[in-house]
Amino acid sequence: MGPASLLDTRGGYGARVMNWAAITLTVALAASPKVSVEYRGTLRDALKVIAQKGEINLIVIGELTQPAEVMLKEVSAEDALTTVAEAYQLELKRDGKIWMLREQSARSASDTLRTQAEAVKQQAQALAEKATEEFKNKAERMKDAASGTKAQLDEEAQKRAEEMKEHAEELKEAAWERAEEVKEAAMERAAALKEHAEEMAEHTAGGANAQRASFGGPIVVKAGERVESAVAFGGNVTIEEGATVEDDAVAFGGDVVLEKNSRVEGDAVSWGGQVRRADSAKVGGQIVSMGEGAIGNKLANSAFKMSGPAVNPKNVAAEAGATFAGFLLQFALTFGLGFLFLMLTPQRIKTMEADITRGPAQVGLAGLLGALLLIPITIGLVVTLIGIPVALVMWLLLPIVLAMGFTAVANVVGMHLPFGRARRTQALVLALGILVVQALSYIPVVGTLVGLTAAIVSFGTLIRTRLGSRGQGQPVQDLGMFSQEPTQPVA
Repeated sequence: MGPASLLDTRGGYGARVMNWAAITLTVALAASPKVSVEYRGTLRDALKVIAQKGEINLIVIGELTQPAEVMLKEVSAEDALTTVAEAYQLELKRDGKIWMLREQSARSASDTLRTQAEAVKQQAQALAEKATEEFKNKAERMKDAASGTKAQLDEEAQKRAEEMKEHAEELKEAAWERAEEVKEAAMERAAALKEHAEEMAEHTAGGANAQRASFGGPIVVKAGERVESAVAFGGNVTIEEGATVEDDAVAFGGDVVLEKNSRVEGDAVSWGGQVRRADSAKVGGQIVSMGEGAIGNKLANSAFKMSGPAVNPKNVAAEAGATFAGFLLQFALTFGLGFLFLMLTPQRIKTMEADITRGPAQVGLAGLLGALLLIPITIGLVVTLIGIPVALVMWLLLPIVLAMGFTAVANVVGMHLPFGRARRTQALVLALGILVVQALSYIPVVGTLVGLTAAIVSFGTLIRTRLGSRGQGQPVQDLGMFSQEPTQPVA
């Protein structure tokens, strides 16, 4: 059966004509050339490229200047035009071999959007119905699964509850055991703390009187009391029965009296008096008595022996006693003031000692420059008239602060002296340092240089450390002056 017979079965002449037209269009489309387009520019130019490559007649109505990017490969020109028209919402018509493209009118665009909206609405309704159906099916399956596993879940829950109960019982027993252990440890710790507190209470008996100092009167450390140190200027230091001084007991112009069973763990020192102690009293360090009369007589006797028969012994003794008395008085005053600085400003003294030890040359240079500037500074203050009181106060305070600096210098000197097996205490270190510097200062020429050097270094460290305040709160090198070494007999 030929094509004509097939078309005859479908209807009359009109039907045959339409079928032939459709076949002709199909053949024409199939025969149209394939095009490949890669173009980026305006929409009008893109359509022009498609028409040229597809060898079709195209009429474009409107500006169509919007940007377009067309990437097509091996498609017919008609498909390319149709696709671009749909993408950019253009109205496409064909009249024979002529194609026409124009921007859609407002009404046409509205119809297009309405059509698209209806299509989207229908798709959404279809998706909603499908999702509802799937949800119902899933809910049914979950309901069946839940009803099927309820008994199993109940059984597992019961088993888990039994296991948790057993575990809770085990934890309870372990907690009781741990509580008992903590209780025993706490009781032991409390007993240890109580014992330590009793020791501390005994150690610090006297509260604010842990350090005792008196100016112009005696000091009495009462029976059973324990203090850190005891220093009296112009009075006796009496340590009653059973009392303890952990460091030094020093009396200037008075005696140091130790009653029975009393104890001084450091040195017992009396300047201008005697150290008197009971047989059962203990002194961990050295016992030093600098009674002026006894030492003056010894010095006079030594001078008499060395002078020969032509010298009057009485004159020699008197002269030697007077010289030694001045030496002793100077030493006592310097030591007393230095020891007072050690008690009141120990950290400042340590700071200055560390400064001197690290760089003695730099300290001396600073002191020399400071001394040279004192005169112009004083003149400048006096010239201004208002600065006269300041200059007076400065020169009045200068000897005091120099004594503070000299204390640090003497400590550094004392620490570098050989002690043998003797216990280094703060009083012994300071005393030996002062004795060396003071003794050297009595040598002609050398004494002048030693005195100037000590004064310049003292002034230099005062300037560099700002009276020992620099580095407060920071670690300072411990020179060992306050070390608590075991008490050993003097070699």
